[in-house]
Parts: sequence; structure tokens; C-alpha cells
Amino acid sequence: MFLFKHPPEAVPSDDPFSVPSANGSRPRHFSRSQLRPYSPEEILTLVQLNEITNIEIANRRKTARIGACTGTDSLSGAHGAKQYYVEDRRYSDLSLFRRALDPYIKDGVVSVLSVDGVMAAKLK
Repeated sequence: MFLFKHPPEAVPSDDPFSVPSANGSRPRHFSRSQLRPYSPEEILTLVQLNEITNIEIANRRKTARIGACTGTDSLSGAHGAKQYYVEDRRYSDLSLFRRALDPYIKDGVVSVLSVDGVMAAKLK
């Protein structure tokens, strides 16, 4: 994923695409051209059809990692139940996962930065 770093003074504080970095010292900046709108239904289809999916989404000053994963039994190596996640919260029910997406939906779409490490702007 291509993220551009700018000194804090180079990015206006009201810029909706400026996101503080993990250490909070410098903002991560991405352009609108790097985002691709997905409907909530498209997100649900992605996580349902794939055993493991990692999606990076953005909405104003928030970014989040969402997706699907399956647990594995460390002794047998067998796959466990599929779970969906938004950041550190896990959901076994798809409807709860869908509700957790609500803060990231604007004008009926979720702004996606990447899907499984591929820039969303390059998909489709």
C-alpha cells in the first residue's frame, strides 16, 4: 500500500484524509484516488466468500482493519469457526459485524484503502 507521509504542518487539521500514525507524531495521508467505495453488501460478500480476508478502510480521520479469519486448533491444526473482525473486536455473527461497520459508512458506502494488501484503486 502506498501511503504518503507529510510533516504535521503540511496537512491541514481539518483534512478528512489525514490520519494520525500509530505513534501519533506524524499523520498518514492518502488521496481520494487511493480509495474505492464499497457498499456494505460488497464488504459482507467479500468476508463471507473468503476464509481469510484483510481489508483496510477509512472514514475521515479513522482507519480500521476489518475482515474475516478462522481460528485453528493448535494441537490438531483443524480450522475452527469463522469469525469477522473490526479492529480488535471479533464477531461470530455476520449481523453483529455489519453493525460494527456503521461508524465507517458515509453516504451508504465504505471507503476502502486495500483488500488483502492490494490497493483498492487497482481492484476491478
